[in-house]
Amino acid sequence: MSGMQNGTTNGCKAVERKLNQFGDFEDVTNMSVNDWDYRWSLGQTKFHMPKVHPLLDEGHEVIGNEFVDSACRQFFEEHNIPYTSTPLTGIEGVLYQATDGTPIKLYRCDCFDLSSKLCGQFDCMWDRGGFVALPVKDRTRYARVMADLMKKDGRYLLDCFLVDNSVFGGTFNL
Repeated sequence: MSGMQNGTTNGCKAVERKLNQFGDFEDVTNMSVNDWDYRWSLGQTKFHMPKVHPLLDEGHEVIGNEFVDSACRQFFEEHNIPYTSTPLTGIEGVLYQATDGTPIKLYRCDCFDLSSKLCGQFDCMWDRGGFVALPVKDRTRYARVMADLMKKDGRYLLDCFLVDNSVFGGTFNL
């Protein structure tokens, strides 16, 4: 199946449109929180991992950030991890936290509201889809937030992918 669509309608040439990574023609170059919530409601989460978390499996505490409430709830429910949800103080959002001793927390808030004051600083960070999900114009701002969250000698792994924008539209390229 081709990732492009064009043709004519009533003698007028149609505009060439590109399939996005979700398999439709909607413009996803500036997705909002509501757009991501919509994609979760459709089950369009190809980036969703079936395992709890590789670093958790190695005994590390895992702290995550997510825009979408239903994604946080789904994570804990899929893995049968009991949890609480508590409103965050000072910013709009919720802290989801395991109650069975599993060392995992999810901050459901705008990533630009995260700070070392809110959630501390980290020895290492694994960005698996956050950076590439943002519009290009917001990436420098995002990098500043991530730098604030890392300890001085911290390590940062940016896990991303390259797509062919001549076939697929969207902001998911670096």
